[in-house]
Amino acid sequence: MTGRQRRLIVLAVLAIAVVSMPIFSQGLMTPQEIAFLQAYPEDGSAESQYILGISYERGLGVPWDQTESVRWYRLAADQGHAGAQVSLGIRYATGDGVPQNHGEAVQWFHLAADQDHADAQYMLGTAFQGGFGVTKDVAEAVRLFHLAADQGHAGAQVSLGVRYGTGDGVPKDDAEVVRWFRLAADQGDADAQHALGIMYSDGLGGLQQDSAKAHRLYQLAAEQGHFRAMILLGDQYWMGEGVPQDLVQAHMWLSLAEFHESNQSVETPAALAPEMSVSQAVALMMTPAQIAEAQRFAREWVAAHPREP
Repeated sequence: MTGRQRRLIVLAVLAIAVVSMPIFSQGLMTPQEIAFLQAYPEDGSAESQYILGISYERGLGVPWDQTESVRWYRLAADQGHAGAQVSLGIRYATGDGVPQNHGEAVQWFHLAADQDHADAQYMLGTAFQGGFGVTKDVAEAVRLFHLAADQGHAGAQVSLGVRYGTGDGVPKDDAEVVRWFRLAADQGDADAQHALGIMYSDGLGGLQQDSAKAHRLYQLAAEQGHFRAMILLGDQYWMGEGVPQDLVQAHMWLSLAEFHESNQSVETPAALAPEMSVSQAVALMMTPAQIAEAQRFAREWVAAHPREP
C-alpha cells in the first residue's frame, strides 16, 4: 500500500467522523484532525474541507482567519460541495476575505442552485431581484424564491410573501401573503412574525383583527432582537392593546428598541436626548420604582442577548 493510499483511507475515516461532529453547536475538530487536513489538503474530502472552512470562519479550534476560510471553502467548492459554493458566493457578494465581485458570487450560487440547494436558490433569487451580478429579472427571482420556499427556506418564504403583497412579479394575493408569512413565522423567522403581527393587528390580508395574536407574534420577534417588533410590543403594553396595560414592560421594550437603533445605554437620561423619546414619554406616567424596574429588566435582556460581533 502506497503512502497516498494510506492517507486516502485515513481521510475517508476522518471524513465520516467530521460529518457526524456537532461542530455548529459545541463540538470542534481535534488538533490532530485539523493538522492532518492541513498537511494533505489535496486529498481531503469536500465535507472535511468545508467544515475546516467553517472552523476558520468562526474561530472554532483554529485562529479566526477569513483568508484561510476562503481557501478551504474553495477547495471544497471545486469538488462540487454545494454548501461551500454558497459560502464562497456569499464571500464574493460581501467582499469578506476576497475582493467583492457580484458576478463571481452569482456563478457560485448557480452551481449550488443547480444541486437544488435552497440557500443558493434564495441567494440567486436575491441577485436577480436586485440586479447584482446579473440583469435584473423579477420573474426569475420569483421562480427561484418558489424553489427555495418549497424546500422550507424561511427567507424565501418571506420574500414571496412580500411579492404577493406588492404584486411585484406575481399577481397580488392576500391569501398567499398570509400563507408564506405564516410558514416562515412558524419556523421562527422574526421578519415574518413581525409582518404577520401587523396583519393581525390591523386586520389585513383577509385576517380578522386580533390584537392578542398580534401581541404573541410581536413578542416572538422582539425576543429575537427585531427592533420594529420591540416598538410595536412596547406600544401594545403602553396602550393596553391585546394585553393588559403594563408601563414597566412598555418602557422596557421601547428602551430596548431605542438602544438597538442608537447604541445608547438603555438608561440614557432625557437630558442627553435631543428630543423626548417614546420611552421617556412613558416614563412621565411611571413612578421612580417602576422606571428602575423597567431599566433592570432591560439590562437583564441585553445581558442575555449579546449582539453579534
